[in-house]
Amino acid sequence: RKAHQLSVKLSSRFCAETISDEEARKKFYSWWDERLKEPNVTLFDGTKFRIHSVLPLSATACEDFESARAQHQTEGNPKVEIRLGLTSYREFICTNGHPDWKQLMTSNIELDRPLYLPLLDDGGQQRNSVEIGGKYFAHPVGVSAALVTNDRMAPLILRSGSVAEIKNCWAWPGGHAEPSHIGIDKSILRQLDESGDVQGLEDFSQKAAMELLDSNLDEITDELGVPRERMGSPEFVGISVRIENRRPTFFSVVHTTLSSEEVLRYYNRGDFAEKYESKKLAFIPFDDGMMEAGFDFPPCHLGGTDLFVRYAKAKGWRKE
Repeated sequence: RKAHQLSVKLSSRFCAETISDEEARKKFYSWWDERLKEPNVTLFDGTKFRIHSVLPLSATACEDFESARAQHQTEGNPKVEIRLGLTSYREFICTNGHPDWKQLMTSNIELDRPLYLPLLDDGGQQRNSVEIGGKYFAHPVGVSAALVTNDRMAPLILRSGSVAEIKNCWAWPGGHAEPSHIGIDKSILRQLDESGDVQGLEDFSQKAAMELLDSNLDEITDELGVPRERMGSPEFVGISVRIENRRPTFFSVVHTTLSSEEVLRYYNRGDFAEKYESKKLAFIPFDDGMMEAGFDFPPCHLGGTDLFVRYAKAKGWRKE
């Protein structure tokens, strides 16, 4: 596990603010109950990490994605600080996931492309720090991964109609990083801040960085049935923020010793926790032609695919 890829700062200061207008608050937070009434939809509430902003830790500019990635993964020297608070899935459904989410916008920041880490634009130039924007939004940290097989293929899942988001779409395996896995919740985080427990906050921040990576392995096992021992350490490649409702997703690459045929066999067994979330599996060549492979990705996963294409190009993996 390469926790040095990420520098995380965890604080209650980075949690969402409560919607100030009482009528608006009632309107938005009643949406959870409305969603629960929908037929064949599975919703589970739970604590999630909330992304507030991304700050550069180095002013060094990189000329291309490969040198940026090499700098970013230099052991003990991460190039960005990711500021996280806590939120819940219910808060996400009622803010980012509400049909009237634009009414909660408090800034005009628009992110029409993924964030490349360190913070680069498409020309490889250093970006300023990025605040995701929207103080009332949950902005839960989603995670998705490309599981690269030994024959350089990567599985995609066709999501079922019973999931809460991006139904019946092709997507990369993923879910959420889970604060419960490191034993943190809002009350504990608030106590740490109020007591000025710097060491406690640092310890939980380091654990959160590990969870942002490890959660990819959990999701691959839960959605595909692939055992953790057949996977390597996740390589964090960037963040995509959906324009439609500002939904953030962290993308990583995970290598496996398995072939695509072996991954398919694990999936077809069906003995894994989240089988209900997908209808079938397909494979995409993991090379610089992924964007033209004919899969209709949802916007945030389109941004993630862009990140994976950059990773493949840096490796010299060209479309045959």
